[in-house]
Amino acid sequence: MRPTSQHSHSLELLETTTFSEQRPEMSRSAYQTKIFFNIRSRREGDVSSGTAGPTEYYANGALILRPNIPAGRSMIHVVDRVLELPSQYGIKGFISLKEQPDTAFYNNVVMFLPAEYWNDVVEPLNSNERVTVFVPTKEAIARIPSDKLQQLRGSSQLLRDVIKRHIIPDQIMYTSFVYHNEGVNTLYGQLIYRISSERETVFVSSGAVTAQVVHGNITAKNGVVHFVDSLLGYVYNTALDEIRLTSFATTFENVLIKSRNDLQNAIVLPNGVTVFVPINQAFSNLPSMYNFQTNQSLINMVMELCMLQQGMEFQLTSVNGDYEARRTLLSRYFNRPVNVYSQGNETWVESGYVKAKVVRPDVGVTNGFIHFIDGVPGLPSRSIPDTIFCEDWLIKSHIQLQMTGLDVYLSDPQAKAVAPCASNTGVNKYPSSSQQGAAIAPRSCGTINQRCSFTIFIPNGTAIDFFENQPYGKQIQNDARRWQWVLRRHITRQIIYIDQTALTQEREFTSDNGDVVRYKRSTDRYAYLYYRGRQARILHSDLGATNGVVHIIDRVIFVQEDVYATTSEAHIFSSSTIMCTLCILGLHVIYFFL
Repeated sequence: MRPTSQHSHSLELLETTTFSEQRPEMSRSAYQTKIFFNIRSRREGDVSSGTAGPTEYYANGALILRPNIPAGRSMIHVVDRVLELPSQYGIKGFISLKEQPDTAFYNNVVMFLPAEYWNDVVEPLNSNERVTVFVPTKEAIARIPSDKLQQLRGSSQLLRDVIKRHIIPDQIMYTSFVYHNEGVNTLYGQLIYRISSERETVFVSSGAVTAQVVHGNITAKNGVVHFVDSLLGYVYNTALDEIRLTSFATTFENVLIKSRNDLQNAIVLPNGVTVFVPINQAFSNLPSMYNFQTNQSLINMVMELCMLQQGMEFQLTSVNGDYEARRTLLSRYFNRPVNVYSQGNETWVESGYVKAKVVRPDVGVTNGFIHFIDGVPGLPSRSIPDTIFCEDWLIKSHIQLQMTGLDVYLSDPQAKAVAPCASNTGVNKYPSSSQQGAAIAPRSCGTINQRCSFTIFIPNGTAIDFFENQPYGKQIQNDARRWQWVLRRHITRQIIYIDQTALTQEREFTSDNGDVVRYKRSTDRYAYLYYRGRQARILHSDLGATNGVVHIIDRVIFVQEDVYATTSEAHIFSSSTIMCTLCILGLHVIYFFL
């Protein structure tokens, strides 16, 4: 990269220390196009208060991997991608001229703006030296019913404000470097970026509408253009209409039709509606044991868990990237809690003990909001080992289950292998237990017709690392049977939901190795596990699985005596022989809530 400064006729060598976001540099291409620089001071960690990370430099959205390499009379910056040839037009020309294959937004929306607003809204696209514009595609415009589009054109101020929501003045914003939940000011109101894992999908939210960037980062002479799949700031469908028009929500629509009349009526109320809509794949992932489509009780339960109480219009943009900012809402199912929070670059909802990723948030409708999710509230689709494997911070914990054969022991014979985990893209299923683990695995727990149910308090990866560094930790881990015995202290055949435990009430359970372990819920957020003077904090509770529930803790519960204690199979099973039989038609799921 060897740009020539537009502010002088001599060749200027640009180091990163001289980069400025306030001015672009002229490239040496035939069209004398611009190179826009961006400087981002990164943070380490997912929350806004994270420690300072490296400063990154971008050129037309490309990350500079190796900056400031002298090469004779030139300066080289190595970038992470080939820079696409910028448009020879400015923003206005790019989105309006015939040479641009998609002019639907300009011809069907912008051109109807009254003349008195033209200088305020459209002319900045020509004169502004740094501007970012979101352009709805022709498909996005075509989805708007003709009568609704006519209403928009006929309301001058609304039309002006809608167009303004698509324009970020005086800033160049490529999707390659924006933060999850980062907010920027448009010409009218704020726009929020929402980034998925690996930056595979980028959403922008403004004016109660969320749009996906379908083709972004197109550099023009005076800025950057992103094509999006919805018109920002204009809500025209009801919740029911939006669901019916969404191709990946057809199963939910069919389930809604089978639900109680009051639930069907609730979704068409004039206001105060918020619905978490499982996508088609979420229903496909359900094990056949539920017989869901023919079980009226489960259908009603799921619909109630998907809907918030009347009057709760909730936008996920109100939850930022800080885990502590999680929100607890109330579903229609006996006021059971619905927890919403951000973790990494994803937003999650937990309802009915099912953790689901929000695949499309904040779809504004005339009577509230819809959020599309990848799980079915109340009906877990993964067994305990799969649930553990699908948590990024439990990968090392899952390896320990494999080493001891407990992944097989905790498996559910009726659960099926489902789609790749959201947090482990491209992995269909974890590897089977090693030969060593299989050799020491405890007796199989249950059959297709008589299954076991478990609660497991699984130490997270940090807890495993800490345990390995303890005086006896590595010694215990090197003895696979003894390590299995310690881990079974964290398992019980009782079903324990922390949120159903009374505050400050201390309770106990008999673990799978025969020990008596105590637990207490101290506050709405914090609970603890106790054994012989040792304590572990429950970091995340109540992750439902097809055969039980998972709680994540911050310590391995062990004592020095574990190094030489008896670990015979007979001893382990002597106090742990209760089999769970509440598995017919998925009824155990209902009992969990009552």
